[in-house]
Amino acid sequence: MITRKIFLVQNFRIAFFATLLLCLTTSAALAKNNVENLRLQIIEPFLELSTGPGRGYPIFFAVERGEWVEIIKSSADWYEVRTRRGKTGWVKREQLEKTRTMTGSRMLFPKAGETDFKRRQWEFGIVTGMFEEDPLAGIRAGYFLSDGISTEFSFSHVPGQFSRSFITSVNLLMQPYPEWRYSPYFSLGAGFLKNEPKATLVGGEDSNSTVWNVGAGVRGYIGRKFMFRLEYRQHVSIGDDVDNDEFQELNAGLSFFY
Repeated sequence: MITRKIFLVQNFRIAFFATLLLCLTTSAALAKNNVENLRLQIIEPFLELSTGPGRGYPIFFAVERGEWVEIIKSSADWYEVRTRRGKTGWVKREQLEKTRTMTGSRMLFPKAGETDFKRRQWEFGIVTGMFEEDPLAGIRAGYFLSDGISTEFSFSHVPGQFSRSFITSVNLLMQPYPEWRYSPYFSLGAGFLKNEPKATLVGGEDSNSTVWNVGAGVRGYIGRKFMFRLEYRQHVSIGDDVDNDEFQELNAGLSFFY
């Protein structure tokens, strides 16, 4: 049993670091397709700046006609800009289109949709599936470091027949073809698994272990700010206080992004 566990852990480490190397070497070739650092001149009487990217944020400043602004970043239909005097604020896409570029042409921006899916920064979602033979439900939140590389926090609950488990992990995801509407990805991560036997189980004790995981899945853009994910993960427990050394997970989920 000990020899088998050592062999399993060694092979899992090889797969873990091989996937990590693939993620790091691929990330250098992936770049965001956005309009950062673009300078625009206001041609309407004024341009209103809000404190955040949404209609619920108050307007705090108005930039006058003839002034120049520089785009810092974008979030869906909102763009953060900086004036020549250093003031920063958020502008709705329709307002920012009332500007012209340094060549004198009118500026047009794509509407929120598939373009925003390709250049999203944050992702939040719910997930359901199977962990071995037990049902699984969870949540996840991710941040995109580049078009094809993202980090993700996930938390799952497995209400088993004789015990319940909680899995918390931090993962690194690589998406080789982020421009595809339906795009495959690979993941690797590490975290903790807590197992709590039910009261009906005589002599049962809580146990905690460190787990590593590798996986593969597909992301699909549905529309507006929503997408689905289908994923398979292989977990390996490093602790000695659990019965199983490896676990398989199959899940599906719905996410929104911005």
